[in-house]
Amino acid sequence: MTINPEDFAGSLAHVVKTEAGQEVLLGQAWVSGVCQLVTCGHVVDAFVGAPQQISVFFPLSGNRYPVNQIKLHPGFVRQPDQLVRFDAALLLVSLKAPDITAKPLPITYEKSLPVQMSLTAVRYPVHLGQFSSSMSPLAQAGSLLGPLRKNDNFHLLHDLALSPGDSGAAIFAPDGSVVALHCGDTATLPGLNLPTTSIRLALWIDALRDLEVDGEIEPPAREPSEAIPLSLLKFALAFFLSFAIGAAFLLYPKVNGLKVDAAKLRPVKLGYNKPRNGYKMGEQALITLLPGSDCNLYIFDEDLYSPGKPVYRAYPPGNTAFVKGGEMVSFKSIGSQKLLVNDKEDRLHLFAVSTNLQTVELGDSYTDNEANNIQFVDNRKILDELLKLKAEHPDEVIYSEMEGPLAVER
Repeated sequence: MTINPEDFAGSLAHVVKTEAGQEVLLGQAWVSGVCQLVTCGHVVDAFVGAPQQISVFFPLSGNRYPVNQIKLHPGFVRQPDQLVRFDAALLLVSLKAPDITAKPLPITYEKSLPVQMSLTAVRYPVHLGQFSSSMSPLAQAGSLLGPLRKNDNFHLLHDLALSPGDSGAAIFAPDGSVVALHCGDTATLPGLNLPTTSIRLALWIDALRDLEVDGEIEPPAREPSEAIPLSLLKFALAFFLSFAIGAAFLLYPKVNGLKVDAAKLRPVKLGYNKPRNGYKMGEQALITLLPGSDCNLYIFDEDLYSPGKPVYRAYPPGNTAFVKGGEMVSFKSIGSQKLLVNDKEDRLHLFAVSTNLQTVELGDSYTDNEANNIQFVDNRKILDELLKLKAEHPDEVIYSEMEGPLAVER
């Protein structure tokens, strides 16, 4: 597909500081979640102790916002050879309309990146550290050249013609998802013997997982290809004490040997932040949903190890199940409780219900007292209502049943 930079205009920003009454551009940033933006660590690390000294400027709206907090990647370090490792940071900013409604750029984790794959960087242009007169974002095309060093999947080389001030720009794969973060050129890296006028550095987008940035998961490829070594994927999520949600999937027939029914609705993509057996006991997890059609979404966990096998509602968090097609939603807690993985196997039920049908009335998913002690409510009745709805309207409901993950101590 062709990357249209105008599609992302409202989600792109500059990182700026003021010197002698004049704003100087430090780098690029882009929306990755509500009131959070991604940029390069080297752009902002000097301001970690005083984030209000810098701001983000949205060219489309013309709004400027002081930065409230800077979170550097936990692996961020300036090495003696001048390579900045894990050169990423998250900016927390109090946005207002229209910028607070800007869509996060579409991130794809665990994506296979073949050498010479076409790449496209999208950013607002700059010139010599100053703002350009252009008020439209630009796309710059190039290719992935491979890893910076052997056995290093995170630090990549590319040949996109980006300039000083472009650090932090999002780099897209041909399918329109962000797969890398532009970090700079190679002129400061001695001993690489690279033609520094044409080869530049990027960071694999999977590094943002350590900053808890949400993203989709790419399903495993059907056929092997020559690529930077990346792991195959199954994704999982789980819940406090007896709750586990897992297995990233597309809702087509047959997932993990359990029953999945297809319907006329377009499929729902689910993404999780760890492989099915990749969690430690008590580790927090996250679930992301991306429906292909407008629908009402419901997820239930059936506790196979408790008496009576109670069913707990995981999604929606409140009473509104409607999700717009193509709009990503995610959650990592229920009430005041985080989603935590344990060693109990659970069965998960997901329903995508057409908006042509009557909305299912939801009861409480939990009760919470003043001490934040949560008691989860058995929602078996609601699950049975949805199963009945599926039986009565098989073409208007997608239903999936799957196994949850098991935590593994490591």
